[in-house]
Amino acid sequence: MSIVVHARGLEMKLAITATIRAAIAAVLMLACVSAGAAADAGGPSAGAGKALAEILGKKVDVIYRRDFLNEVLDDLDRRVGLRSAFPRPIAAGFMFSLEEKQIAVKQLLEKLAEDGKLELEYRDDTVVFWKKADDKVLTELEKKLKEGETEARREAVYDLASLSDKRIYPLLFHALEDQEIAVVALAVSMLRENHCATLNYGAGAHAIVETLLKIRAAPLNGLSATFDGDSIVLLGATHDGSAVEPLVALLKDTDATVRTNAICALGQSQDPRAVEPLTALLKDAEGSTRCSAAYALSQTLDSSAVEPLMSLLKEEAGVARYNATYALSRSRNPRAFAALTALSTAPDASARAYAAYALRNFADPGVVEALIALCKDADFSVRSNAVLALGEIRDPRAVEPLTALLKDAEAHVQSEAYNSLGKTRDPRVVELLSEPVKDADPNVRAEACYALGQTRDPRAVTQLIALSADTVVKVRTAAASALRYTRDSRAVEPLVALLKDAVVGVRYEAATALGLTREPGAVEPLIALLHEPDRTLRLTAVDALGNIQDPRAIEPLIALLKDSTNARKDVQGLGRDERFNAAGILGRMRDPRVFEKLAALLKDADAGVRYAASTALDSTRDPSSVECLISLLKDTYADLRSHAATILGQCHDSRCKAALAEFSKEESDRKRKLAAKP
Repeated sequence: MSIVVHARGLEMKLAITATIRAAIAAVLMLACVSAGAAADAGGPSAGAGKALAEILGKKVDVIYRRDFLNEVLDDLDRRVGLRSAFPRPIAAGFMFSLEEKQIAVKQLLEKLAEDGKLELEYRDDTVVFWKKADDKVLTELEKKLKEGETEARREAVYDLASLSDKRIYPLLFHALEDQEIAVVALAVSMLRENHCATLNYGAGAHAIVETLLKIRAAPLNGLSATFDGDSIVLLGATHDGSAVEPLVALLKDTDATVRTNAICALGQSQDPRAVEPLTALLKDAEGSTRCSAAYALSQTLDSSAVEPLMSLLKEEAGVARYNATYALSRSRNPRAFAALTALSTAPDASARAYAAYALRNFADPGVVEALIALCKDADFSVRSNAVLALGEIRDPRAVEPLTALLKDAEAHVQSEAYNSLGKTRDPRVVELLSEPVKDADPNVRAEACYALGQTRDPRAVTQLIALSADTVVKVRTAAASALRYTRDSRAVEPLVALLKDAVVGVRYEAATALGLTREPGAVEPLIALLHEPDRTLRLTAVDALGNIQDPRAIEPLIALLKDSTNARKDVQGLGRDERFNAAGILGRMRDPRVFEKLAALLKDADAGVRYAASTALDSTRDPSSVECLISLLKDTYADLRSHAATILGQCHDSRCKAALAEFSKEESDRKRKLAAKP
C-alpha cells in the first residue's frame, strides 16, 4: 500500500536509538500520505493487473465503524495485501461504516467509493481513489493560474492542490514552469505534501522530471533546503525512469539531507535499477543511512531487494535486524514471510519481538496462528509485540488469546491486550468487557474504558457514558479519552458535562475528545473554555476548535489574540502562549473575514499580539499578506523584525527580495551604531 505518515512499524515498544528513530521519522515524513478515486466502468478487468484482480475477488468479513478512508485501506492492506493510493485531502474526508461477512473486496471498494462520493480506478496492481471537482471551479482556477498576477497564481496553486481530482495535475505541472519562483516553490511544496503518491497518474507526469532537474540546477537566491528536498522527492514520485540516474548521483552528495531525500525518492520510484545502489547503502557507516536504505528497498516492490534484506537478519546488532524486519514486512514477499517466521523462533528475544510485530503486514493465513503462539513467549516484549500485531490484524481467532492475556503477569502486556482486544471490533468484546468495567480495581476499569473506545460499538458508547460518572478520577479520565475514539455524536453531551469536572485533568481529556468528535455541538462549550484561568485548558480548547474548524470560533479566537492578560513572556518580552496556537488555526481556516482582522492586529500596541498576527497571516497564504509582513521589517521589536524576515525569506515572492535587502542593510547599520556606543 502507499506509504502512510503514521507508519505502523514504528509503534515498536522496544528500545531503538534516537538516531535511528529520527532517521525513520525523516524518511516517513518525506514519504507522503496518499489517496484518490476515479470510477472505471470497465471494472477490475479494465486496468487491473493479475495480482490485483485476484485480490479484488477475495472475500472478507469486515467491521468498519466510522472509519476514515485511509483506515479502511490500511486494514485491507494488512488483510489481503491491497495496494492503494489517494490524494491526501480525502484521507479523512468522510467516515465509513459497514458490517458484513464474506463481502468481495471489489464490492467493498465500490461501497467505499459510493459512500464518500469518490471515483475508483484500477491501475495495474493499485487501487486509486479520486474526488471529482466541480468543472466550473477547475475552469476558474485554470484561468487564474494562467492569466492572473503572481499573487493570484499562487492562490490558484494552493486551491488546486487542495483538490483531489486527477485533472489538477497538468495545471500544477504547468505551475512548475512559472516565471515567478514564488509560484514554483508553492507548487513543489503542495505537490509533495498532498499528491506524492498519485501525481504519477497525472497526464504529463513524465515530462516534469526535466523541469524538476532544472529547478534544482537553477541559481535561485534564497532557495531553501526544504524546497530542494521536496524537488528531489517529487523526482521519485513521478515513477519515470529518467529520474533514476540523477537520483543515484545524489547518493554521493556531501549534504546528508540531500542523500536522505535521494534515498527516499529512489524507493518511491519503484524502479528495479534503484535496488543495487540502495543495497550498497545497507553497509554504510551511518546507521541512519542504513535505516533509510532498508525502508526505501521495501518501497521498490522489487523481489531482488529481498535477498540483501534477508542477509541483515543474520546480523547480531539489534538495529540492523529491526531495519531488515520492518523492510521485509513491507515487501510482502513469500520468501520474506518464511524468513520472518523462522526469526520468530530465534533464541534472541529481541529478534523474536521484531519478527512478531513485522508479521502483521503479511496477508497469510498462518500469521494469526504464529502470533497466537508468540503470545505465550517467556519474554514480555515478545508477548507485547504479538498482542499489538493481533490488534491490527482484527482476526476473530485473536479474541480468546487476547482475553487470556488480560491477566498477564506484566502490567504492560495486560494494557496492550485490552487495547488490542478492542481493536478487533469483534461483537463478543463488549460482552467480554462487561465484568472488567465493574471491577473493584479502578485500574482495570480504566483499561476496559480504552478497550471499549477502540471497538466503536454502539453498546460501548452507553457503557462509557456511565463510566464517565465514575467516582475515581482515573476512570473518568479514561472514559473521556475513550469516547474520542468512538466518533459517536452521543459522546458530545457527556463530554460537555465533564468540562465542569472538579479535576482539571478530566476536563483536559474531555476538551481534547470534543475536538476530535468534530461535532458542531462541541463548539460553544469549547469557546467558553477560552476564558478559563488554567492555561493548559485554554490551549486544549484552542487546539480542539482547530480540529473542528467551525466559523463560529473565528471571533473568539481573534479576541484571544488581543488578550494579553494571561500571556507568558520570554526573555524578549513576547507572549509565547495559546495566542500562537490560535494564530495558526485562524490562518488555516482561510475565511475571508480573517485576513482583514489579522492585518489590523499588526498595528496593536502589544508586540505579542503583532507576533501572533504575523504568524497567522503567514498561515492564511493570502497574497496580500506579503505587503503586511514587509511592514513588520521596521517594527520596534528586533525579534518581530527577525520573525517577519524569516517568513518573507521562505515565500520566494519577487517583492520580498528588495525589502529583505533593505532590511539587511538597516540591521547592519543598527548593529554598527550599537557597537559604536561607549
